[in-house]
Amino acid sequence: MPSGGRAMKCEIGVGELKKLVSAVPRMSGLRGPAWDRALESAVVVQETHGNSVCQRHDNEHFGIVLRGSLVLRVHSPDGRMFNSHKVPVGEMCMLSVAMACGGSPRVSDVIAEGDLLLLRLPSQHLDALLSESPEFRSFTLDSMSSCFGRMLGMVEEVAFERLHTRIAGALREMGEKFETTVIRVTHQELANELGSSREVISRLLKQMERDGWLKLGRGVITLLPPFLNHH
Repeated sequence: MPSGGRAMKCEIGVGELKKLVSAVPRMSGLRGPAWDRALESAVVVQETHGNSVCQRHDNEHFGIVLRGSLVLRVHSPDGRMFNSHKVPVGEMCMLSVAMACGGSPRVSDVIAEGDLLLLRLPSQHLDALLSESPEFRSFTLDSMSSCFGRMLGMVEEVAFERLHTRIAGALREMGEKFETTVIRVTHQELANELGSSREVISRLLKQMERDGWLKLGRGVITLLPPFLNHH
């Protein structure tokens, strides 16, 4: 896990730390000798909202969010910032797992969202936890699944936003070509032109209709004033 923040050793002991962890619903089932050994050398990191949790990468620990959430950021060469994904409470940070396994994910910064409480465990315990604790193994797979789902959702959102713009451009071009605001085109024809699927095109067109940009009919799309004035 990227290091930084105001770290404090878990001097409260394993028993009290277990109570803290068990208060997080998604982690309440974690137990067993391997888990106890990992908690004995665990560190808790606290950070306030908006502050950076890390300045550099640390491949000696992996993290689990106990409170608040982590926002992982990527910076482009021209200085723009992009939130790549978020790690909510009760999930393992897959970035930290990747680094513990020797990977080098492209993340520039990790920011606390809300008042963050992060459990950091030495990566030397990861193999034993995965092999000896079915509960931890299930927890890890659940975190991976959630992370992957969010990443796919983000990619889908970005792709849809770009496609939304392409749909608007195609409709405007058709309107100008035929000098009309009533475009006779099916969703499938639009999908074929834009290299997408009818289902995706229909979903985006319905969203544009809800937003008041256009009106859908059978085999026809009517461009409304907000669309004409905006695009």
